[in-house]
Amino acid sequence: MNEKEHHLSDHDRLEDKIEHVAEEIVEDLEGAMEATLPVHLRLQSWARRRPATHAIWRAAVLILGIATMVLGLLLSLPGVPGPGILIFFFGLVILSSEFAWAHRVREPMERFFAKIGAKFKQIFRRR
Repeated sequence: MNEKEHHLSDHDRLEDKIEHVAEEIVEDLEGAMEATLPVHLRLQSWARRRPATHAIWRAAVLILGIATMVLGLLLSLPGVPGPGILIFFFGLVILSSEFAWAHRVREPMERFFAKIGAKFKQIFRRR
């Protein structure tokens, strides 16, 4: 091997080492960032890595969200005690974590509840 070929092979090895170190840094950074996420977001991130697990995740979110909304509707019936509207809204929040249509429905409800909360604060500050 002549000197020029030797120099090129050293350069190639250096590029490979730099690329390997960069990949390790990125993996460590991604792992650290993921470790700071709440459990449900870590599970969501894990589920989205493969189409099959993503489909199962979406189905589970759909079932849990709809069940929570139905419970909220049942608790909203006259004579049934419980915070029905809030539980219904919580079901919508669950669905909006995965479905854009639920997010679009949730936003106006969220603004409505914020206005009601602001009115209650005004009423109780006056007293």
